[in-house]
Amino acid sequence: MEQAKKLIEAQHGVIRRTELAEALNYSCEHISRIIKRHTGYTLKAYCQKVQLAEAARLLRNTEFPVSQIAASLGYENRTQFYKVFQREYHLTPLEYRRHDSED
Repeated sequence: MEQAKKLIEAQHGVIRRTELAEALNYSCEHISRIIKRHTGYTLKAYCQKVQLAEAARLLRNTEFPVSQIAASLGYENRTQFYKVFQREYHLTPLEYRRHDSED
């Protein structure tokens, strides 16, 4: 599990299940079961949490435009990124950036 987490985090959550399985020499199904058992999340949901944590870090620590952050994390649709980010943090990415800079 630690190896899987390290690989996912190194890729900021932007990794396919097949890539992860191949890197760890396990089947895709086995990787999915391990992630679910240890995190409580599906692989997709866990990767998304890692992506959003990276997005939040970039919003706090850089001046990169939101569209660039979204694209760097594999989101081709900025609207989808906004929706997913807001669901997780209860703020839009721009509100998050402004709120963080006020603290």
